[in-house]
This record gives sequence, structure tokens and C-alpha cells, in this order.
Amino acid sequence: MQAVEVLKVSSQVQYGPFTTGSAINFVSSEIPTEFNAELRANYGSYGTSNSMVRFGETMHNFGYMLEYLKNTSNGFKNLDGPGGTGLDRDDIVTKFIYTTDNDAKFKQYIELKLQYAEEDRFQWVDGCRILDGVMGLTSSGVPGTDSN
Repeated sequence: MQAVEVLKVSSQVQYGPFTTGSAINFVSSEIPTEFNAELRANYGSYGTSNSMVRFGETMHNFGYMLEYLKNTSNGFKNLDGPGGTGLDRDDIVTKFIYTTDNDAKFKQYIELKLQYAEEDRFQWVDGCRILDGVMGLTSSGVPGTDSN
């Protein structure tokens, strides 16, 4: 993501009459005009890490950009039941653009954006006996293992 735009008050002019008060626009990364590569990584408490790789370029009439984001965390809670907390997220974005020549009668372009995201959140809630029977869970959190 390249930017976040917060448009207040009269954003309904651009985003429609049912937009009340404001709009938030998440702007994806642009395709670079020359070769560009970027790598970012950080690490924090509770096993939290964020990393990003982005590269792309434009050659004559064709341009591309590929971006990969990885976010992981062990979570900050210690639970009594099985499993743990935290998350594991992968996000891949690709963009392609084809433009007509600069001397073309009509300057046109076509842009294609593809995105895939996968996220696993690890959160177990144990000890809620009322929901145990409804959800098919036992006090151990594993179906069919309770001896009560």
C-alpha cells in the first residue's frame, strides 16, 4: 500500500450520494517508471515480524510490479486451553500495465491488478461450558475427548 486518503465532507461528489461524511481510500503501490526494488523487515515483541518485498519496472509500453507481505505474531496472551494466539498472514499483489505509444492518436492504457491474501488467526477460547455442547467441543477444546 502506498497511501491512505481520508476524504472528509463532500466526498459524495466522487464516491456517490450514499457516502455520509467521509471516505477512506487505500491506494495500492504504483508501478515504477524505472527498475526499483525494496525490502523492509522489522521484528518486535511476542514474536511479531513484518516483512515486505516489492519490485517492478516499466519498459517502453509495458510495466509490472510485484509485492509480497508477510506478517506473523505469537500473540500476547497465554491461554489455559489448547492452542495459542497470534496470526500468520501472507499477501501477494501484482500489477501490470500496457500503454499506447506517446505519438498515438489516442493515448490509452490498460491496467490489471491481481491480489491473493491468506490469513490464519490462532485464538482458542476454553471454559465456556454452555457453548461446549452447542459447538461440539469439550472442556479440553477437542471434540470427543471429554470424559465427564
